[in-house]
Amino acid sequence: MFEFFGTASAGLRPRTNQLLRGERTFIRQNWKNMTDKEISKSLNLSSEAVKYYRMQFDLWKNRKGTSKQKHKSDGMKVYGKNCEVCNLPVTELHHIIPKSTQISDWAILCPTCHAVITRKLVCIENREDIETKLKPFMIEFYKNIGFKIKKERDSDTFST
Repeated sequence: MFEFFGTASAGLRPRTNQLLRGERTFIRQNWKNMTDKEISKSLNLSSEAVKYYRMQFDLWKNRKGTSKQKHKSDGMKVYGKNCEVCNLPVTELHHIIPKSTQISDWAILCPTCHAVITRKLVCIENREDIETKLKPFMIEFYKNIGFKIKKERDSDTFST
């Protein structure tokens, strides 16, 4: 008369995204070195489940005040204090290659240019793409919104 619904034998994951033995340890050991997608692929979980458990362990990524600003200051020493594309003085560090610690894989961008890349309006795979893809896109973008960009005399950068 009574049936058992949702019974699972050992080693099978129930319909919920509960972690099996060893998966919590794997997340705790690898959350800094791997992206959530990489962890979820290794564990055969959804990336949302990995993010949920990371937050439960207080393992925050990209939370204001938790990142080390050392990378940004190192990048600013090499690429300058202004945006590499539009020369605005308000900047953010963009990793062209995610989690890279090499300065050649970073770019100093203003929040607008950074948002264009992170929202995948322009795909940047290397530093040359900043000049060939992002800069023309931003010039056209600023023209469309009525923002005047002036070319500086001695360099190829733009200022507002």
